[in-house]
Amino acid sequence: MRNILGFDAIRRQIEQNATNFVLILSLATVPLAIILAWALAWSWQESSKAQALELATENVEATAVEASRALFKQFSQYTGLTRVLANLPEIRQNTDSQSSESTRAINEFLSAFTLNIGIDNAFITDRSGKVILTSNANSPADLTGTLLESHQHIRAALAGDATFEFRYGPPNRRAGFYFSFPILNNQNDIIGAATIKVNRETLSEAVQQKGVLIADSQGVVFLSDRSEMIFKALSGAPVLDLPRVQLQALYDRDTMELVGAQETQPRVAGQPRYFDVTDARFGRTLPHLITTSMVELDGGTLYVNAYEPLPDHKRLERELPVAAGVLVLGIIMFWYALTASVVYTLRARWYRQELQASNGQLEAVNRELAELALHDPLTGCANRRGLAERIDEELDRATRYGRPLSVAVIDIDHFKQLNDKFGHQAGDQALKHLVQLIQPRLRNTDFLARAGGEEFVIVMPETTLEAAEFVLERIREVVANESFYCDRGTINMTISVGIACLIAGELGNELIERADVKLYEAKQSGRNRVCA
Repeated sequence: MRNILGFDAIRRQIEQNATNFVLILSLATVPLAIILAWALAWSWQESSKAQALELATENVEATAVEASRALFKQFSQYTGLTRVLANLPEIRQNTDSQSSESTRAINEFLSAFTLNIGIDNAFITDRSGKVILTSNANSPADLTGTLLESHQHIRAALAGDATFEFRYGPPNRRAGFYFSFPILNNQNDIIGAATIKVNRETLSEAVQQKGVLIADSQGVVFLSDRSEMIFKALSGAPVLDLPRVQLQALYDRDTMELVGAQETQPRVAGQPRYFDVTDARFGRTLPHLITTSMVELDGGTLYVNAYEPLPDHKRLERELPVAAGVLVLGIIMFWYALTASVVYTLRARWYRQELQASNGQLEAVNRELAELALHDPLTGCANRRGLAERIDEELDRATRYGRPLSVAVIDIDHFKQLNDKFGHQAGDQALKHLVQLIQPRLRNTDFLARAGGEEFVIVMPETTLEAAEFVLERIREVVANESFYCDRGTINMTISVGIACLIAGELGNELIERADVKLYEAKQSGRNRVCA
């Protein structure tokens, strides 16, 4: 049997011509060594790319999250400022009926308001879109009498929406964001719009982040650590389809240039994109990884594009033959080739584990962002967006099973005077104090949300009007009897409450509006009471 298999003949050849046999055997392994060396070198190249991509992915994701949070915080503050301005009684009264004396006083107030807050301009338009009050009155850039009905932010505010818009515009033809909010009279009719303007340079100081291109809803970059990227657009941006007239009105230019980046791979939903970006600082084109995050805000959407340079893949391709040649010499040694194979196998396994861990971290960040989008950062309870989702769910459930559903609208009495007397920090403390008093006195099924300013809404499923009135009366008494302390002294506050119970066929916003009417009755009846 051994003779049939040739073992004896092989043994004899080795014994008689050992050197020649080893040489022949070594030469026979050269083609295999070349193939294996090329395969390993190619694997090395792909591994280097994968490591660079992994690091870049982690960096751009972290950068995008940080920039999105800073942007969300800053824009929420500006939106809140505009809302406060629109709801000031003096502004509402002067917008509805003007007098020269009150106009001069409010213009002076707006001027002081812009200086204290650190914004660039504030103005009030009437129902036709004409500026009637402005912080720069009696200056060379006075906006009084200017018609702004063609501006999108004014049109949206006069239609009842809180909004913002990035554009060139008055008073100095500098680019900036216009935040607008509707002004209502006592009958809840829209009588005008309050607007603040924040120049791009001012916003850039507030939101400083390296490695990001922040674009408006049209895809135009307005914030970046690289000045050559400003007022340019990435490929595929909506602004590239705008007519010249609209480009001139919004961005003071006839054409919109790209940021110098050309997409090198087809887009895949939910994954980062790859661009070759011409870097003016080094005079060459470098590959970049770019990921886009959409930041939903009250009044509009912004896009955070985080980018990270990648190693020059062309350089890696040039190094591939050299690496293969080095490996050919080593792979001829059998044990070295085996060891190298084991190492690359283990590295591939580790890479998969790290990729899974990275995906887990990304999912956790996404869950955190989703949670932040539904909660008020000051009080910790739900915000208006969270309220809208919850009341729709409870409304569907109550309608489907024919169960009672009550809604209470709570407003802190004389909140403006509290702010004026004790400061805005005390006002914030009052809001948090109110939530701390209300939350323990609600059931797990009840839902508390801050609707805006000092107004809160409680959604109470499986609750009749009488039961809701009983609960809210207890809460009103607790609030009236529980004082709290701030730097300027002890603060006692009261609340007014309006309650409404669901009527068949009623929508969620209609239910809240009826509760808001009852709140108005409570206010008119002397405050510190519950009306149902």
